[in-house]
Amino acid sequence: MLKKFISAVLAAAMSLSAAPVLTASAAEGESESAAFYGFEEGEEDWIINSTDGRVSSGYDSYQKHSGERSYKFEAVTSTVQESEYASIAKIFDVTGSDAYKVGIYYLLSEDYTRLDGSTGGAVFTYTLLDNSGAEIPGAKYEYYIASKEYEAGEYDALWQGNDFYIIPTDNAAKCKITLGIKSATGQVNFDDVTIDKISKSEALSNPVTQVQIQDENIRDSYECGWEGDDINWWKTSISANAVAEIGVTSTDAHSGSNSYMFKADTLNVTAENNQQIINNNYNGSYFRVKPGVYDVSWWYKIIGPYRRASNSWGMSVNIIVYSDDLSTQTVNISKTYLDSDADKDWQQSNYSVTVPDGSSYIRINIGLRASTGTFLIDDLAIKPLVSDFVSTPDLENYHGMSVHKVDDDSIYINLNAEESASDDVLDYVILGNEESEAAHDADTGQSVAGYGGLGDTYRQLYPGDDKIWVTMKVDPVKMNYITVKLWGSEFENKEIQNLMINDEYGTLQAKYGTSWPVWDNMYSEPAQRDSYFYATYRLPMAMTYGRTEVRFQIYHGGDANAYSANGMNEAYEYSRQLYKLVTHTDTRYKKMADDKDGTTKRYDLGAIKVSPNGLSPYDYIINEMNAGIEEILKSQNYGPEWDAAVAAGRSPEGATGAVLEGTNSYSHGSWENWKNVHYVKCIGSNSENQKGIRAMAMSYNREWSNHYQDPEIVDRCVAWLDYQVRSQGSNGGWNNETYKTWIGGPDRMEANGGINAGARAVGEVYTELADAIEAGGYLDEYIDDDLNPNTPMVTRKKAYINMYVKASDYMFNVIERKPAVNQELFNVVSGVAYQMALKRLSPESCMSDEALKQRMYEATGVVASPRGSILISPKGLSMETVGHLDGAYDGNYGPHGAAMVADLAYMTGDEELIKKAINASHAMNYFADTIVNSKGFNALRRDYNINTRNYKGPGIVEYAAWNNFIAAGFGSKDSVRSMELFIENGELYLSSLVSDRRLLYYMILNFDIMGDDIKKASQGYKTYADIKDIPQEAAIVTLSWKGIIEGVNETNFAPNEKIDEETFKRWLNNAFGNDYEIKYTDIMSRAQAAYEIYYKLLDNGVYITKFDLGSGIYLPNEPWNVDEDGKQMEYVFSDEIAQSFSFQHNGEFVRGTLDWRSTMPSGTYYADNHREVAVYSQVIRWHEMNDQWSGHGNGYMTTPLGLRRVNVAKYGPYVIIMNCSDENKSVNIEFSADVAKAHDIVSDTMMDVNSKITMKPLTTIILDLRETEEKA
Repeated sequence: MLKKFISAVLAAAMSLSAAPVLTASAAEGESESAAFYGFEEGEEDWIINSTDGRVSSGYDSYQKHSGERSYKFEAVTSTVQESEYASIAKIFDVTGSDAYKVGIYYLLSEDYTRLDGSTGGAVFTYTLLDNSGAEIPGAKYEYYIASKEYEAGEYDALWQGNDFYIIPTDNAAKCKITLGIKSATGQVNFDDVTIDKISKSEALSNPVTQVQIQDENIRDSYECGWEGDDINWWKTSISANAVAEIGVTSTDAHSGSNSYMFKADTLNVTAENNQQIINNNYNGSYFRVKPGVYDVSWWYKIIGPYRRASNSWGMSVNIIVYSDDLSTQTVNISKTYLDSDADKDWQQSNYSVTVPDGSSYIRINIGLRASTGTFLIDDLAIKPLVSDFVSTPDLENYHGMSVHKVDDDSIYINLNAEESASDDVLDYVILGNEESEAAHDADTGQSVAGYGGLGDTYRQLYPGDDKIWVTMKVDPVKMNYITVKLWGSEFENKEIQNLMINDEYGTLQAKYGTSWPVWDNMYSEPAQRDSYFYATYRLPMAMTYGRTEVRFQIYHGGDANAYSANGMNEAYEYSRQLYKLVTHTDTRYKKMADDKDGTTKRYDLGAIKVSPNGLSPYDYIINEMNAGIEEILKSQNYGPEWDAAVAAGRSPEGATGAVLEGTNSYSHGSWENWKNVHYVKCIGSNSENQKGIRAMAMSYNREWSNHYQDPEIVDRCVAWLDYQVRSQGSNGGWNNETYKTWIGGPDRMEANGGINAGARAVGEVYTELADAIEAGGYLDEYIDDDLNPNTPMVTRKKAYINMYVKASDYMFNVIERKPAVNQELFNVVSGVAYQMALKRLSPESCMSDEALKQRMYEATGVVASPRGSILISPKGLSMETVGHLDGAYDGNYGPHGAAMVADLAYMTGDEELIKKAINASHAMNYFADTIVNSKGFNALRRDYNINTRNYKGPGIVEYAAWNNFIAAGFGSKDSVRSMELFIENGELYLSSLVSDRRLLYYMILNFDIMGDDIKKASQGYKTYADIKDIPQEAAIVTLSWKGIIEGVNETNFAPNEKIDEETFKRWLNNAFGNDYEIKYTDIMSRAQAAYEIYYKLLDNGVYITKFDLGSGIYLPNEPWNVDEDGKQMEYVFSDEIAQSFSFQHNGEFVRGTLDWRSTMPSGTYYADNHREVAVYSQVIRWHEMNDQWSGHGNGYMTTPLGLRRVNVAKYGPYVIIMNCSDENKSVNIEFSADVAKAHDIVSDTMMDVNSKITMKPLTTIILDLRETEEKA
């Protein structure tokens, strides 16, 4: 019987050529032909790998691409377990100076089926061999050809071809190529194999095998109405103590007879959160599908009263997509229904769910948690929208760069500076412009248009689920990006915080907190005042591959919500202004000609917050610290007013000594009522409210304090410590997050608070007052330690020792090590505080110095943690979430790590921790900007754009975490400079030492270190009120220092040079000649800007004032961090362990993280080094700013040698190569380029980009392809 033949569907991300290069090319001078094999008679034989009979092979004269015959393999059985591999091979000579292109043609039969969807099928491989014929490790490639299902009559025998590229290693002498079949059925014919020698710069990416799961359980679609057999598709999971009715009901249905019902009448938040869930039970709890985009929908009805114990709880549906081996969640969508969804007729929910390559399992969980009401669900369906798409990007070819793996330790990089500089814009839409919108078939929904920004048109989305639809051009093969132009002056409105994009199928499965985040997040600070801000998003290959245009939908949402399906709440106001959409192929958006430059002020001398009461900074701080301490005294259950409340029965005596967060009414009712007050006001979430008393204890030992050496302070603190003894849980902690109540004596309960941020105060208070407590005889007194009248009283010393021993055990042994860096540090700092107290009370009860040091070193990254992860890099970046294996720079939680490293160094004096604290203070400042903030004042903003853990827009105003500058005491100039700016910018006056007890505590420590310097710097320090009558001198100094008029800079007038009108006019005449009068008039008209600046006043002149504490430095991004020519100082900071960088070059401030948000499978936080199963994101997350515009985005990059070896990214003109090996491994790199040299801004040298180098571990190269030398 005549056998039909088909061609294969090409694999994901493959480069398909029309035909392999044949020998004719050599005659044309385009390449040197090495060989051609058509399997004709007389040709050199191939090496044959014999079979055991399941696969037959040999020459085929019936089917051929050209000539008289081809070579075929035919597998005659379909046993899945059969993994026989039959092949033919050819070996040829190679040299390390060349590359090779192998072209093949193949023909597949209609019944060709891959039995192994990962490593089975018709196959091409190559292996590099050394001089001895041995395989070179890591120098092997294999590609399995995909199969395809055909409808009746659709099949047509068709030969197809593919090219493969080989870049030999330096030690390669030969290459072995093979053609064959493995773990498959059907027939494959190969013909016309060409081998051509080419230059390395001609080498392209090789195709990637498409994973194809062959499973009879896989279906195209599913429908469930809880009728008939589909009732058995689900299984029930109910919390042991939950009270609810659950099951199939016939009382109400959307269609048919049945629906599924959850019904709960009791809001029980303590019975394991009152959870009832049903999970799909189909095929082992999973629906099996092929990669593609699916519409998942269901109908629901909620009957009230519907009450929820928390905004994150309620009736919900959770859709989870798993990888083929079930090890990794690749998609997680959760829909929790709101109060407003109740008491309506049947409604439908539907979501587009992308199942990427390598995934085939969908699990759906339906249920309720801590809520009341009746939840009905019916007619659940999973239906395909898009199938057979390419979802794996070609991560080796970029706009002006290609990257190839050579072997396990070597890569090849080809650079094309000319292509890099070329225009990459594919299409653009000017929103609000009717002509432009019409040309892109725009459906603008309910959005409104207007003029804004720098006079350009924009659109704003209507509140709710309004969308703008446009059709735009994309590249069918390359990686694509889309950029939206926004107005940078807009800032936080939580009702319209997030902006997102998708196509008509919902292919992009984006969600807040993932490596596919929201497009843009508007937060508490403006992105770029008075300038445009550009947000760039990488588009998934599944959306663009094989297409020349895409129908995009743009929508918006409110604040981030991890529990909602797309990670954000509904938008209740008009969106931010959207000006333009642009599609392009380079990671960096290159501004177009119509993109106007803004005039952003990174610092405004007229925007400084001044002292509200006229006090100098020194006096103001002392005044505020004393006021804050008084507020703490008022909040303690202590003193005559408290005693009267106890005597009158308004409060229980057992609460004596407690310090409450906030105000204290002294009337707390019964002991039962106090238990709730205790958790809310004295403990709080993560034990935060325990921290408040520290400043009170510190006031006893500070001469500036109104309570210096006041014995009442000691008595108060002892009363508080006694209260901690009584309130401690049975296992040593104070916080039970489940029951949120008193867990102390007499019937102690176990604590379960995993994060203990404020509990450290229990140790710190004793250590602070140890001398006074011991001298006062307090330790020998007997106290009630458990509120049990039937147990004997114990000495306070014994009670305290027992408390600290149990607390230490709780922190170091009872609770598990926390996955997040800041969480682990919170607990370790608390544990160390208890150990410091124990050293005074009972040294023999302490853990060994070696054990304590080991735990501190693990928490701070001096050594790796037990899971092999470094939590804080050697250069000082705290790597949220869980250390360097899947964490990086984070501006939100990262500074917490820096603060607590300094805390540990301060507590212990450990030299390694001191070094780490200094490095941490230094590193964070490379990610800080001077801005005019949302309140109109000069400020320092911490960058959030590239956060690994929580991306929340541009960032927040922060000079150091919790304004902890104590690293200044270890010699950190960065900490001193941060304190200078904290005072100089007036942030001191925008902060509250009275209400913020953590800030008060750190300010006391800061004052211990820098108080004398602050006093000295405050002498003669005046505000604008002192000089408002002399505006001319103020304007002269202001404008000359700032350098905002032509020819004026710090070299014309030194900052401390006295300026009067005569001197100034003489200088103007010298600088501008006859125009000086015009210049003088212009300057004087701007004198108002000088009114809110700090100055020193001398007898007959004005001096520019800096609040000088002796740092002697500027932070990297301060506008006056300039060289002798007045040009902004350039710098490069690269942290290879954190895979993060920051640099300033040619006025461009660029920051980023490489392999951003790569993750470990859940559950592997503390296992040893799970890098083999890590999920690489291959994403560069970046932020760029200058004085005219700024932007952020996420782009493709490559990790050609795997996790934590070498990262290669191209960002506009910049090529960033980072050897991030944590195993001391070098990387061999061979470069080729269309230019001779390119500027490496790290070493500030012109680097030969046509050479081979060995890149040492933990080093970085950043090339600027605009700064090159041509080839001779």
